[in-house]
This record gives sequence, structure tokens and C-alpha cells, in this order.
Amino acid sequence: MMKIYASDEQFEEEELHACAGSKVVNLVDIHESYQSAKRLYEKKFFVEKGRLFTADQLVDRSKPEAPEFSLESYADRLYYSIDIGNMQGCVAIIEELKNVVIVHLQEEKEIKVALFQLYSNILHQLVRSHPNMEGVLEPLVMNAGDIYQFEHLPGIMAFLTKQLKYVIDCMDNGQPDLLLRKMIALIHKDYAKNGSSPFSV
Repeated sequence: MMKIYASDEQFEEEELHACAGSKVVNLVDIHESYQSAKRLYEKKFFVEKGRLFTADQLVDRSKPEAPEFSLESYADRLYYSIDIGNMQGCVAIIEELKNVVIVHLQEEKEIKVALFQLYSNILHQLVRSHPNMEGVLEPLVMNAGDIYQFEHLPGIMAFLTKQLKYVIDCMDNGQPDLLLRKMIALIHKDYAKNGSSPFSV
């Protein structure tokens, strides 16, 4: 039975997946449009619920320019951004990570395992390097498995963004040397642009 929605708001409240097939010019195209919509629906994990999505909204998995996927590299980059309180950097890395994951990993379970490992590794690194933050970080470590409860990738990435922001906010309140680390990182960044080190002789 087909369900009719009175408004976009009502559709969004239902949090359903909806996809559009290829353009129909004549009756012969209806079957192909249906098949293309069906193929899109199989990729619903990659798209946020409550929105109508089409093929052009999905990242092309065949892109030859897609960077090589290294879980350890992304974990290190995110850890460094958190350590210096750079939330803007975290957001950029997470967005990049989302696109790289879509290209390199095929299955929903595979992606969730990879992102769970990445998130857990970051938290464990932070616990080791900031023992005074253990009270903040340990509950996050215990609840890292929440990643497996999400039904779509955008939800997982939003979850990671929210959690890392929470960590950075807590560090801002309890890490007196955070400003110093930010300043050192900024110095290194500026000198790197000029191809030299601030500590070279």
C-alpha cells in the first residue's frame, strides 16, 4: 500500500529512505527508472534518512583520484587536531574520511568496524597522553560501540563530530597548556609553508 505524505516535514518525521530513479521520457523508460531506483535503495546506508536522494548525490566509488585509505593515518591526524584543540581541522578530516571510506570500503559492517577502531584508537591515545582527562574519556571508550547502532553513514560521522567536539571543549576547560600547543602548531604550520623549520639553525 502506498502512503501519501501531506508535507516534507511529515516525511522527515518518519525518517524513511526515498530514492528517485532515472528520468522517464516515455512508458518504456518506467521499468529502467524503477530498476535504477532499486539499485540506489541498496546504497541507502550512505545517505541520510528523511531525504529524497538520487544517483548524483552518491560519491563515485570508481574515482581514480581517491586517496589511499589508512586508518592509522586518519586516527593520528584526528588525534593531533584534538590535542591542539582544532575543531575546524577535525570537521575537515571527518568529511574527507567519509568520502574516502565510501570509495575504499564496500559493506556497511566493514565501514562500521573501521570507524569503531579509528574512534577507539583516538580515545585510547588521548587517555594515555592526558591521564587527567580519564574521567571524561573513559565513558566515551565504554560507549564507542554506539557506532554500530546507526543506520546510515552520515549519522555515524555526525556522532564522531559531536563526540570529538565534546572532548575538545572539556580539554579547553581543563588543559592550561592547550593554548601553548595551539601556538606551537600554528608556528609549525606557518614555517612549513615557507619550507623551513622554526627550530633550524
